[in-house]
Amino acid sequence: MRQLADIYDKEICAIDKENDIIDYMATYDNANYLTALNYGNYSYCMIDLTAEEKKIAKYLRDNGKFIPFDYNDESTVENIHDLYFSKYLNGTCRMSASKIESYLRCPYKAYLQYVLGLKEREVAEVKVADIGTILHAMLEKLLGDEIAKSVEEKGKLTDSELEEFAIDFVNTTCEYDEKIMHEIRNRCVHVALKTYNMLSKTRYQPISVECKFSDKKCEYLDVKYTMSGSIDRVDARGNYAYLVDYKSSSNVNFKLENIYYGDRIQLIMYASVYRKLYDKDIVGLFYMPMSGGYTKVEDARETFKFQGILCLDDLANMSEEIYPVKYKKTKDGLKPVSDGGEIIEHEDFDIITDYVHRLIENVLFDIKDGYIGKNPLKGKCEYCDFKNLCGMFGTEVNGRKINKVDFSAFSKEVSHE
Repeated sequence: MRQLADIYDKEICAIDKENDIIDYMATYDNANYLTALNYGNYSYCMIDLTAEEKKIAKYLRDNGKFIPFDYNDESTVENIHDLYFSKYLNGTCRMSASKIESYLRCPYKAYLQYVLGLKEREVAEVKVADIGTILHAMLEKLLGDEIAKSVEEKGKLTDSELEEFAIDFVNTTCEYDEKIMHEIRNRCVHVALKTYNMLSKTRYQPISVECKFSDKKCEYLDVKYTMSGSIDRVDARGNYAYLVDYKSSSNVNFKLENIYYGDRIQLIMYASVYRKLYDKDIVGLFYMPMSGGYTKVEDARETFKFQGILCLDDLANMSEEIYPVKYKKTKDGLKPVSDGGEIIEHEDFDIITDYVHRLIENVLFDIKDGYIGKNPLKGKCEYCDFKNLCGMFGTEVNGRKINKVDFSAFSKEVSHE
């Protein structure tokens, strides 16, 4: 409201609801509003806007009026759906969570990557992703061996045995110069010790690593799809289970808004499949951040704590050393909150899952229409492989803003007919 007061007179500020304000703007000063709406999301057009139009455009961007897709960039390409999802001869299309997430993060990048098949030029260097792959493989071997042990043998490895295991793994699977090998050994030792220590502080224990599923049938918009995927780790306590996904970055927010805008929906999709396949009650979906940098091990010591969605009923079974929780004073008393995730009611998992399925339908509808607009989520351009080709990075307009949402946003969308 204060932003609009700087743009318009007091008459418009008498309107209470934000949606009514937007509608009123469209009639109050139609030309200025529509010009800002149609061109204000593109830096190359900003120089042609008046001062008033720039203020309106800034308001629209800051308040998320250009999302989920603003469609100002109406670029389309015909018949991309079957190419995007690799249509089989029997008419079934191959879906993946990564393709859906990629499209929601930026339709144009998804088009370049999955339709045109463009790839970043390979450079002879060790990248963060390379280190992440090594850490994934090492944990798969370590925890896979642990799962195979008898109950009496589980959790018995000493620090020296873990160190020996990690060093031997690197020596037998990696081939780099000695300086890089030394750093990778240190990194793997640290990850092995940290992960094993975390498992000693929870009642949940790994029951599966690299849990793969393939050709899971689903149907959207009268089109048949098959979906395949791999879950890094499944921890269980009786019939209750956590899904854990390793991430090479040190900070991976997994909050309601990340799901709402499609930035983090892979684990939601995987949880929906896993529940049907194994009849487990999913009470936690987590990313475990593991910094990909291998030169400063000490900087990564706090990065292994889970970030994600936890069922409130299961909070007592989660150690704060694994999933830090704070308590916020509300009118209803103290409420547990997580900086890197959300603590929700058990029944809310189903509502979030229903919302994600609707989000997938919207994505598929846009892809069938051939939409490939340059509409990145905020922050996604910086590390994009195609930023130099696209031209969006470094401009004034650098992404759709992810606004904070509460659970009512999901309930509203799911209940909307």
